[in-house]
Amino acid sequence: MFIQKALNTSVVWNRYVFCSSFTSGVTELRHEYCTVVTDADITHHATITIVNKALRQIFLLWQSIHHDEPLFCSRNVDLVLDIVPDGVGNDVCEYYLAYHPTRVIFWPEEVNPSEGLLFNMKGVHSEAHIGYAIAAQYWHHRGLYPSISCPGQAVLDELKDMILHGLGDHLISASSTTSYGPDELKTMLDIVTSGVSDLQNAPGLCRILCILMKHFAEEKFANLHGEEAVRLNRGVSIFDSTPRKESRRFCVISILLFNAPRRHLSAIETISVDGIISRRAWNQFAAAVQKTCSDLTVYCTVLIAMVIGVSAIQSVDAAPNTSGIKMLLYLSVVACFGSITFAFLLQRKHEDILQVSFSEAVRRMILSPLPPDKHVLSVK
Repeated sequence: MFIQKALNTSVVWNRYVFCSSFTSGVTELRHEYCTVVTDADITHHATITIVNKALRQIFLLWQSIHHDEPLFCSRNVDLVLDIVPDGVGNDVCEYYLAYHPTRVIFWPEEVNPSEGLLFNMKGVHSEAHIGYAIAAQYWHHRGLYPSISCPGQAVLDELKDMILHGLGDHLISASSTTSYGPDELKTMLDIVTSGVSDLQNAPGLCRILCILMKHFAEEKFANLHGEEAVRLNRGVSIFDSTPRKESRRFCVISILLFNAPRRHLSAIETISVDGIISRRAWNQFAAAVQKTCSDLTVYCTVLIAMVIGVSAIQSVDAAPNTSGIKMLLYLSVVACFGSITFAFLLQRKHEDILQVSFSEAVRRMILSPLPPDKHVLSVK
């Protein structure tokens, strides 16, 4: 099961078949019983040595746990290798394995799931709940290497059922937990209508389907699907949380600004509940803020026109003691120009926010790093 240096020999070609990959720069080695994926240059002697050493250690680890099913005797297993520096001048081979029947990534040794793998979420105890997080990583793996195998009809039916459920949930609930809007779900439904035969030579479409399966698995994990404390409505906390305390300064500012800061903060808190931010809620919030800035510009423009019209009335100038009235009109014009300038600056700022990716928005709001998309163990 080990890669030999002379890649042009017939022995190697009888044991391995090079497969085309949708992901650029990645070499896929199709073994008789297992698929090995790596982006390492296996024509380099030092690289081959590291890879072969890693394969031997992985095989010995699998034998040491006395598993009933041999590791390299199943077409349902993908082995992903990556050679990285260890920080002290040496190269190590990181790896993980994916098992298709149960949709998991695994290692032939005992490991403790990191907080990143579980998305830093509280209250994760049951194996079924953890299974959704592992399934999300599995579909991420399938999305990285879509040319290895295409989703079957069962996957297409499952994805179609979840999309239809999301559409129905939007119809009966104004606070659906589905992260996508109705228009997005309808577009997904058009993609899923493709048959399995259409996916055989379409790695790009396979990648999209795998990414959608990953997103729905993450959604089930975040909403505690199948658990006693399942979240049924967006914006509702399922954990005991202490009420927010408002400072005196914030209360004074809210009173002076007609309670606008409090309403704005309440909208932000509704978006981020239990550290989870809905993509659809974020897009709606950003669009609403941008519309508010645009409306403010229109209102100020109309007010300036009214003030200038009042100033042009001759009776206003002819009336006695008009200096105070004129001063108020001039101050009103200056305030309107200031509001318009402020609205333009806010609108420009929020246009930049709309261009920020959803992951970056989550990082800025929760002020903590996102979990990595790929989890590996290293073999020295």
